[in-house]
Amino acid sequence: MPLRHELEGGVPEDDPDLIKALEAEGTISELEETLNRLEAQAEDCERQCNNLEKQLNEQVKQRQEFENLRDASKVNVDLKKIVVVDGLPVGVPEKKHEKLVGFVWGFFIKGKKTKSGIKFVRPSLLEVKIQGEKLLSFELALDKDGKTAGCGFARFEDAKSAAEAAKVNNNKVWVKGKKFITNILADVQKYQKVDAVFKPLRKPEVKERPNFLSWLQDKHELLLARDTFEKKELWPSSEMRIDEISVNAIRPAAPKYAILDQLDQYRGVDSKFEFKLVWPGTDIHPMHWRQSSNPLELGETDPVEGFEPISCPHEDKKLVFQGIRADATKSKYLLKGDLKTKDGEESSENWFCLGRRSMDESGLKGPFGRHVMTVELHVVYPKTRDQFVVRYEEETQVFWNDPLEKKKEQCRELVYGGEREKAQGQKKGRKKHWTQGLVQWSPKGAYLATFHLQGIAIWGGPDFIRVGRFEHPNVSEVAFSPDEHYLVTCNYARKDAIIIWDIESEKKMRTFDCRPNDGWPIFSWSSDEKYVCRVDQKRIFVYQVPSMVLLDKKPLAHKGVQTALFSPSDNLIAAYLPDSNGTPASLVIIEIPSQKVVRKRHFHSVNSLWLHWHPQGDFLCAKLNRQATRKTTVHSFEIFRMRSKSIPVETMEMKDVVVDFAWEPNGNYFAVSHGPLDQKRNSGRTSVDIYTLANGRLKILKTFENRMCNKLYWAPRQKQLHKYGRTLLLTGLGDMNGMLEFIDVNTLQSTSSSEHLNCTDVCWDPSGRYVITAVTQRINDDRIGSGMNNGYRLWDAHGTQLAEISQSKFYCCLWRPRPAVLLEEKEIKQLEKDFDNKYMKIFSEIDSTIELNQLEGAEKQLREMREEWKRYRARCRLEHRQEALERAKVIGEPMEEIIEVTVETILSVSEEIFDPEE
Repeated sequence: MPLRHELEGGVPEDDPDLIKALEAEGTISELEETLNRLEAQAEDCERQCNNLEKQLNEQVKQRQEFENLRDASKVNVDLKKIVVVDGLPVGVPEKKHEKLVGFVWGFFIKGKKTKSGIKFVRPSLLEVKIQGEKLLSFELALDKDGKTAGCGFARFEDAKSAAEAAKVNNNKVWVKGKKFITNILADVQKYQKVDAVFKPLRKPEVKERPNFLSWLQDKHELLLARDTFEKKELWPSSEMRIDEISVNAIRPAAPKYAILDQLDQYRGVDSKFEFKLVWPGTDIHPMHWRQSSNPLELGETDPVEGFEPISCPHEDKKLVFQGIRADATKSKYLLKGDLKTKDGEESSENWFCLGRRSMDESGLKGPFGRHVMTVELHVVYPKTRDQFVVRYEEETQVFWNDPLEKKKEQCRELVYGGEREKAQGQKKGRKKHWTQGLVQWSPKGAYLATFHLQGIAIWGGPDFIRVGRFEHPNVSEVAFSPDEHYLVTCNYARKDAIIIWDIESEKKMRTFDCRPNDGWPIFSWSSDEKYVCRVDQKRIFVYQVPSMVLLDKKPLAHKGVQTALFSPSDNLIAAYLPDSNGTPASLVIIEIPSQKVVRKRHFHSVNSLWLHWHPQGDFLCAKLNRQATRKTTVHSFEIFRMRSKSIPVETMEMKDVVVDFAWEPNGNYFAVSHGPLDQKRNSGRTSVDIYTLANGRLKILKTFENRMCNKLYWAPRQKQLHKYGRTLLLTGLGDMNGMLEFIDVNTLQSTSSSEHLNCTDVCWDPSGRYVITAVTQRINDDRIGSGMNNGYRLWDAHGTQLAEISQSKFYCCLWRPRPAVLLEEKEIKQLEKDFDNKYMKIFSEIDSTIELNQLEGAEKQLREMREEWKRYRARCRLEHRQEALERAKVIGEPMEEIIEVTVETILSVSEEIFDPEE
């Protein structure tokens, strides 16, 4: 009994020990109460922990069952986007009918009870019939709002509980009831024979990305040899090898034909031949393969090396085809198949033969066990042609440029002209075209962009399949990033005029407003596509790609900027700041992302300045107009050497008006067109200077005076091949009546002059061998006289006109760019060394063969007589050498080595018409 209850009469005030005992007893009782309360709370916490642990175990179990079901039903699920609502995983897709990004456990469908079970009445979800009202099967489904996707499996005791099992609320699934099964995978296997009628979710359309470089693999198939079975006619046999492998070389349609002496020049880039054996007039499938060995150079025991089948459908039980080789015995055939047994041993049987030399045969031996009447050997080699697109009237067409083989067809071969789009329009009963506006190639030629009222479409691959659509109404300008990963569109609207797109995903990255005085292109890209910049409100805004976040969250520190351009090869920005408030104008070169100024140069009394980056980023030219006096303007050039230490500057001034400036695409040359201040007094004629920056100094090479030139166009060429393709085209566009002059910069001589009246556009092909001049008009310009002389002309690099196409309402003609060369510097230098001795001869022989096959009539007969004369001379030389020993015996003198030298001197050149009947 507590002490306090024992002292009923009170507590004596003079007993301190008693008072302390009472106080201690009260404290203990309070502590006991607190302890009991904490124990009760601990029990509650333990109970909650057990519940949470149980829920966690259930969720882990559900997740495992979910993964098992996902694997069983082959549903592709993004687990990162799954959330949990009331212990159930739930997902919400991003876009209607595109892809499933989540998974729902249990159904959220409303239905009604029928005799056969439950039939769900929403056709947008799923229709399922349940046998015995016990089972609810599973399948992909979409709610009517198109935002909630699900796939589930559950079993209920009756139809009522199934109908009330779920409801949709705010795009989330809330499940009521406790009748969900625990082992879903087992029940799926148990009830897999349930009769169910499904209405599955439409699968997203998967885009097949075409091979954008396949157009570069342009190949040509050339007839090397043909043998036709004739009872009394055998393949020529001679002591001279040339007579056996070159037969009727100038008559490709002859029954017996061969140009096998030219075989080596048709090797591929990997030094392999690509052959085809064809049997015309039969249903026999051709044999198509590749091999490294030249069949004419193989000995009797030499194996065929590098055999690689492409399409070899003919098989034998005992023998295997391993390529073709020469018949070393020369007894029956010129060429035959290299056959081996299944064990790899050589076989003496003759099949896949060409060039019959024996009268015993009753036909030419073709594939295993078959005789044929005609056999042809073809070689497939890269043709390396270029493409160009023309836009006229309502047509858009892409052509191969082929001046050699398609000379009669205006030197072109149609690749694609929008036939699919036209056919689709005919099916719908309306007229449809490939594009409603202009067209534009991407920088490396992978895409062709077409303009439409709804936006931009891009096309690629060998068949020009549409690979992207970008919705932006009334687009008037388009620009690609350097590596073709991003696209910029602009319609000059008041708001969101500019959109930057990701080409692969077709998604908007960011939108920008446009100002009325903004010129195109508004954005400048870095060479690695990590940054893009623009000038807005006289500040430089640099955005990081692909996040499109402003670099350091603010514009660059420089103010009053007028122009800013990225270098084509480095993360450097060249910016021009005009003079203001007594501060001189300046040119600043800024490194990104450090924003460090690597070079700065001030200019005084500057009226205007233009920036010209060298295409390879090796130099930067600033063209300035300075006010020397009140009445005098001086034009000068400041050229920065970007690859040199401290970036030195070359300065050049001229008193004439600068008409045009142009860098050589690969190299250190540039050209300037300039004329006097009073152009009317000089009839608009100008002078053209050609300069070089080689050896660390600026030097003028030559001045072409008194030329009708207001625009300069350099021919593209490979970086190391300085001797080839270095051509400068001087053009007088507009009022200068289309004067054209071709300058060979290597010799600094004019090769030819011509004109194309009213010429407006000039475009070199990527190889630098051909150039197109065109007369175009604006696409919406229907004024009288605007379409006069419209069309284009094709020229070679020497100024010879190859084709002329006249076409009304001609809008544009553009060559397809090629991607950068992947060869290393050493390989390019080796190519330059071998070009004269090896490749030039090969290319000349190929061109000569093609031109020979194009000949007709008297010209063809004259060429045949010339070739026959050459063969006669060769036979006479051989006979003379063979008789040298006999002559020495008769005369009685030792045989001397005879060295024959042929000297030809051209006395005069004249043209005559050859008449074969005379």
